[in-house]
Amino acid sequence: MRPPPSPELRAQVRAKVAASRTAQGLPPVVTDPATLERVAAVFRLMLPAPVMRSPRTRRRTAAARRPQGGAA
Repeated sequence: MRPPPSPELRAQVRAKVAASRTAQGLPPVVTDPATLERVAAVFRLMLPAPVMRSPRTRRRTAAARRPQGGAA
């Protein structure tokens, strides 16, 4: 797993995003609840989901596979 970004890198990315949003006439941070929910949905899709154990099925034994009765 990748280590978290350093505080310096986070500050650089935050400044770059704020400058880009300002250039587009947007506030420096996202404040729209619908947009925040869409971003959260993307992160939920990206996070690994817990892997559930499947129920084990019993294997048939060799005796159970042999035909019953029949000619000798």
